[in-house]
Amino acid sequence: MSRTFIQFHQELTVYQNAFDAAMQVNDLAGSIPADERESLRVPLVKRSRSVCIHLAQAWQQRRDLTLFSRALGEASVAVAQVQTWLEFAVMCGYVESEAGQALFGQYNQILKRLEQMITHADSWVF
Repeated sequence: MSRTFIQFHQELTVYQNAFDAAMQVNDLAGSIPADERESLRVPLVKRSRSVCIHLAQAWQQRRDLTLFSRALGEASVAVAQVQTWLEFAVMCGYVESEAGQALFGQYNQILKRLEQMITHADSWVF
């Protein structure tokens, strides 16, 4: 039985899910008013993208368990921040509740996968 090995971070399912969620956040951010640009829209979009950035960083640092785990930890922190910004966007009435809840759920799944990767980080490091 042959195994297919992941060569690039873009092949990680968690990265693909995070990228998809970030694109959805980008679309939803358009409904946030201009006067909330700096205080809500920009941080929400930036943090959603940073989940992907930290995953790419983790993948490139998988030769070192500490660096790999740290980058995955940063990705999970970014997920929690995105979820918090989403809560603000929904509670302020800028994003529909259903759309916010759906994205929040997607980020919960991403967070679960990140926690699994952190727990089993030694199996990812070579």
